[in-house]
Amino acid sequence: MSTRKSDIVIDWGDGTIELYTVNKNVVGENMSSIRHNYNTRYTGDVKIYPLGGLNDVYAIGFTDNAVPFYEGANGAPKCTQYRFSNEFIKQFSNIIYFYAYLYYFLYDGYAGVEMSGDWADIPDSLETLILPLINTASIPYINCDNFSTNSNLKNLLISYDINYNTGGSRIYRFNIKGDLAKLPPKIEQVRLWHSRDTTPIYSGGRNWNANMDSVYLFGQAPISGGVTTKSLTQTDNDRLLNDLSSVTSWSGDKKVHTRGTRSSVSNDAVTILESKGVTVTPSAAS
Repeated sequence: MSTRKSDIVIDWGDGTIELYTVNKNVVGENMSSIRHNYNTRYTGDVKIYPLGGLNDVYAIGFTDNAVPFYEGANGAPKCTQYRFSNEFIKQFSNIIYFYAYLYYFLYDGYAGVEMSGDWADIPDSLETLILPLINTASIPYINCDNFSTNSNLKNLLISYDINYNTGGSRIYRFNIKGDLAKLPPKIEQVRLWHSRDTTPIYSGGRNWNANMDSVYLFGQAPISGGVTTKSLTQTDNDRLLNDLSSVTSWSGDKKVHTRGTRSSVSNDAVTILESKGVTVTPSAAS
């Protein structure tokens, strides 16, 4: 966690209450790491009190690796399990950065985090939303039609870690809905790598940010557990490429990757993008 000005108090629920001095106004690896070990199994609430109030929270990140331990040869698995939704992040009206890495190991019998809600319904202040690998007992979603036009979101990375294939049929449980042309206006990097049960559209006519990093829309192959990700239609891919060819400056990853095919309608767009150093997939028309 990181705050702007204040520190935080945590009540761990087992009689331990601690004051933490946290790093201020930082994100990612520079945030303060907060941990606690329980002597016995604990079931209940952990309460976090930012001394400057909820509006003082700058960034939050957490990981659930769901590695249980066993009591005896046939003991029941014990590991962290919890539930949360987009309503959690909406409490922090000035938050800049939110990260949650959720995965689990199928052979340990872990039921998974219960994550729900529409993750387009987030605070306007948020600039980075990172949910790399989503293995949950439920299926959260993003309805692009519901993003606020006042959103400051620049980086939207959902289910993009394709190198971690554990969890069987629950891997990448996330749905993308609505019109991708309605993504927040300041988006510079978008990775919506998998949509399990729904397929978004791209209606076209979007003016993308003048300084783009990358666009990844859906993996190119089925993923583990027999779950096949959805893809845009050929027409939508053509529309997307034609709109992206108008971007004046590309930096960072410089890649446009969409699942499915494109037609000769987007040939000129691909030529323009490649002239700007952008790698386009699919590069050839079908």
